[in-house]
Amino acid sequence: MQIVDKIIIISYVVFCLYIGIKNFNKTSTFREYAIGNKEFTTFTIISTIFATFVSVEASIGDVEEVYKMGIIYCIPLLLSSVLWILMSRLFVKNIDKFSKHITLSSIMFELYGNVGGWTTNVCVLVASISALAIEVTAIGYLFEYFFGIDYKVGAIIGFSIITIYCTLGGIKAVAITDVFQFIIFFIGFPLACGYIYNDAGGINEIIEKVPHRHKSTDFLFNNTSLFLGYSFWSILPVISAPFIQRLLMAKNRVQLLNAYKILPVLTFIFSIVIIIMSYSILAKNNNIEPKFALYYSMSEYLPSVIKGIMVTGMMAIIMSTSDSIINASSSIIAHDIIKKIYKNITDKQQIYIARISCIVISLISVLVALQNQGIMELIWAMDNFWWPIMFVPLLLGFLGVKRSNKAFLISSIFGISGSLITRQYIGEFGVVSVMIGTLFSSIILALGKVKGH
Repeated sequence: MQIVDKIIIISYVVFCLYIGIKNFNKTSTFREYAIGNKEFTTFTIISTIFATFVSVEASIGDVEEVYKMGIIYCIPLLLSSVLWILMSRLFVKNIDKFSKHITLSSIMFELYGNVGGWTTNVCVLVASISALAIEVTAIGYLFEYFFGIDYKVGAIIGFSIITIYCTLGGIKAVAITDVFQFIIFFIGFPLACGYIYNDAGGINEIIEKVPHRHKSTDFLFNNTSLFLGYSFWSILPVISAPFIQRLLMAKNRVQLLNAYKILPVLTFIFSIVIIIMSYSILAKNNNIEPKFALYYSMSEYLPSVIKGIMVTGMMAIIMSTSDSIINASSSIIAHDIIKKIYKNITDKQQIYIARISCIVISLISVLVALQNQGIMELIWAMDNFWWPIMFVPLLLGFLGVKRSNKAFLISSIFGISGSLITRQYIGEFGVVSVMIGTLFSSIILALGKVKGH
């Protein structure tokens, strides 16, 4: 990398740290630390939601899958815009009834009592550590690939930066950096895509050079189940703790509805960029190991300055998702675990606990990632517990359909059982086991008694 590229990257890191330090001790209440004071602009809400959404899996992972699978993955990727429409209709329209809450767990405590709240606490913490381990791995490889720093050292350095500004500044620091990160990667990816596309010779050259199966509908129809699985997964509403937190950060339902009109457009544009970039890389070299396709193209095909912007954009993607997960999960530890046990602790003590939790969660995630074994398997396993337990009960709660605490518990048991049985049958956790587990949960809740009866 040239000096100018390093200057771009270092400037970005310094800015993130500056934002964290600037916002240190500027929050007087725990609510303000966790979700702010509901004075965020619509642009900030859009930026922080989208920056959280575009994770390692929605960038490196999508390039890998398009590079490997072609049209089978391209169509579901374009369909992913639909998830924001579903979120808007199912969750955003009903957010006002939960405006007093500051976390996903506190909502579940209201809907399903202690069994719902404590189950959510456990699920959020395991899911957060699993997801963060992926981000740690990605930033470790990024430092190793472009700076020649050992993977483990790079992972520790990268995540230390994220932890510092997230711990110091709370949600305000996270939101401000998310805006900056959103701008960076939404500039960096199209720039890099345009350069690689032109270097690959344009549309005609690309179509001619990519393998036949990447552009053939025959391959698609011969893999219908895989295509349907990808499609189902791509349109599932996002209900993780950071995304529910984003709903609670907004001024009101109207602001959120306006934001959710823009998010499908941004997602569609970003998906197009990912597809064009992936096919351009494939046309230039179809022998790259898929999981390194994006990093390889950044290293080999991009000129100075664009390379610096793109590497910074990748760091922004990793950091914007990570800081959101850290902030949301640490808020749950302080508010929905410690506060539930020690009811008399003050707001200042909750903020202190949340900051300590940021460090602990980050440290555990780094330790998990440095094992360098089976992280994706861990993510899939967690998804197969998260969706069957959380999705239908939370959806019913937002829709105003009451179910008893007992019905929630039984549905969770049946949902997990469905995932495990399917996993035993097909040999691995995946989209099919998620679908079956969620279906089992739905059936129980459909038959469950109304709360209070």
